[in-house]
Amino acid sequence: MPSTPHEARIGDRIAYCRGQLDNLTTEALARYTKKFDEVGISRQSLVRYEAGETLPGARELRILAASLWVTYDWLCSGVEGMRGDTDALLRTWLARALVELRVLDLPLEAVDLGAKNERAEVERRQQWIHEARQPTAQD
Repeated sequence: MPSTPHEARIGDRIAYCRGQLDNLTTEALARYTKKFDEVGISRQSLVRYEAGETLPGARELRILAASLWVTYDWLCSGVEGMRGDTDALLRTWLARALVELRVLDLPLEAVDLGAKNERAEVERRQQWIHEARQPTAQD
């Protein structure tokens, strides 16, 4: 399978992200990916990606990027990017800076929506990961 050096490291990046999710097992990650796609990605496929035996296709890359909360670009190339909705976060940070500089006449709480939304998303994902860690009758 021909691949660029960046593509050859996709499995390493997947494994790294699993480690960042408190060493989520491949089985739990397979269950977790079903939150982002009805079919999800099988444990066997994840193991093959991490071992460098195969590369994920476009569908799998989309699911992995969403599941691992990284950008598609970072997953494919290793180029650092921001997590989540970058535009919303930048708008929130800019609005907060403008309020603090007294350019906008708003209470600071009015521009804290992005941080609240991100916290809610983190909590939702933590719950999904907790659920994915639970053994199923199939295990």
